[in-house]
Amino acid sequence: MNILSWNIQATMGCDNRFDAARIVDQIKSFGELDAICLQEVSRHITDLNADDQLALIGNEFPGYERVWAPGFSVPNDQGKRGEFGNLTLVKAELLVYSHVHSLPSPAVNTLQIPRTMAEVIIKGGDKLVALFNTHLAFHSSEELTDQIQELTRLRDQLVLKFATPNTEATAGPYSYTRSSDAVILCDDLNIDAEDRLFKDHISDRNWIDCWSVQSRFDGKIPSERQPTCGCFDRAQWPQGPHVRDFFLATENIASKTIRVEVDVETDASDHQPVLLESAL
Repeated sequence: MNILSWNIQATMGCDNRFDAARIVDQIKSFGELDAICLQEVSRHITDLNADDQLALIGNEFPGYERVWAPGFSVPNDQGKRGEFGNLTLVKAELLVYSHVHSLPSPAVNTLQIPRTMAEVIIKGGDKLVALFNTHLAFHSSEELTDQIQELTRLRDQLVLKFATPNTEATAGPYSYTRSSDAVILCDDLNIDAEDRLFKDHISDRNWIDCWSVQSRFDGKIPSERQPTCGCFDRAQWPQGPHVRDFFLATENIASKTIRVEVDVETDASDHQPVLLESAL
């Protein structure tokens, strides 16, 4: 199974040009993908090119179901609705279930964007796998911490429901709930891999960094981790290349990691696309 995760910065490249076609071409260069998890997708927002990126990107992937998770939907002066959020594309034959979650937005005295997580459950061989696609807060560590804790809570809730399935007869809307004990978080975490928050809220909360376990298959981990942000845009990221985009997982699915690969050549966004290949 191949899964791509990418913060596309509303299709704005490091040349300050919005170009959805460039994003699509870059995604397609990875070859056959089972799921595509995109963050910072924009629809009809004037300051972000005013285009419909859900359609411009989604239409280029026939045979994929779209799970759209905007953080807001508001009318604009063109009679359309401005939206911004996360888009997950999944091969239609693999998609079992989808659900959109709102993430915490505490009252903090700084810039905020309403944040969401798109949850999909897909067929991975003989196993159901849950993908969480999200983009977390940047300006407030309090908001960021609340959101990470909520993602961990949602993971644990999903796993517990899988372990304690409902035995009652179900019908109508009661029959559509799905669960899984294998969760992959595909995200722009907005935490540097070296940050103390990463240990406190990721490593110590039983999230396994898929990059760190790929050696179980190829015999070694590259001597230097590939950066996922700051490779080209030094105005936004004066610290230069670093890691803030991850595949994190429960241990039972992280152990199937073959490789985590970053395309460090493209400047089509301020972030780099990241590929997870899993032996499902």
